[in-house]
Amino acid sequence: MKLKILVVPAIIVICIVIIIWYLVPEYKATRADLDSLSAVKAKVSDIQEKNGLIVKLNQDLKSDINAQETVMNFVPAQKQEEGAIDNINFIASGEGLAVLNISVLPVIENVALAAPVQPVADNEGGVSKAAVLPEPSEFRVDVGVSGDYGKIRSFIEKMSGLKRYNNIDDLKITPIQVTQTTGAKSAPVSGSLQADVSFVFDYFTKDKSIITADNEIFADGKFDIATIDSISQKMQTSLVNLTVGAYGKPNPFAP
Repeated sequence: MKLKILVVPAIIVICIVIIIWYLVPEYKATRADLDSLSAVKAKVSDIQEKNGLIVKLNQDLKSDINAQETVMNFVPAQKQEEGAIDNINFIASGEGLAVLNISVLPVIENVALAAPVQPVADNEGGVSKAAVLPEPSEFRVDVGVSGDYGKIRSFIEKMSGLKRYNNIDDLKITPIQVTQTTGAKSAPVSGSLQADVSFVFDYFTKDKSIITADNEIFADGKFDIATIDSISQKMQTSLVNLTVGAYGKPNPFAP
């Protein structure tokens, strides 16, 4: 009788143990699946939110035509050497300088950008390497002009304010002797100078790298246009755009 009484509790205990042994792993697996599903849902929600920001950024970019033109003029996507020559010649002639020579040199050493960017994951899944910004390409234009000091200085100042990025790589100013004939006499004219200037122009080919949803640009959902505003304010020398059929002096090297 006592044995029968003990059998029932034993069976109940065994059933409970079997149930726990079976259900606990299933519960843990189900819980892990739920946690994974929640993480996936959160990621999908984040991607959908950033997709909305991408649409907004694209609309903002399309609506701000002036900003687009400012950037594309300042650092064009192609070399456009002819545009650089046109602007140098136009500005020099406008200042009353005689253009003695112009030459375009091949692409020279790229400019390394040290600006920090967001880190990227390494092969082991950690975050140890810094992404490298793409580098602009550049070419050099050597130009020789002659005239007085004031005109040369004004020419250089206007080139520095050109609405296309450039910098002076080399500058040499030397006096030249110009002989002026009056009647039967010839006399040297003082104050004439020759300036040999090397301008370096940048251009930026389209970046074909893939921007991930984790890019910091999607954090704010807006473009930082402070640099564009600075370009618009500081660069006051407008670009000349000579179209096919346009012409200036018959001889651009004539004073």
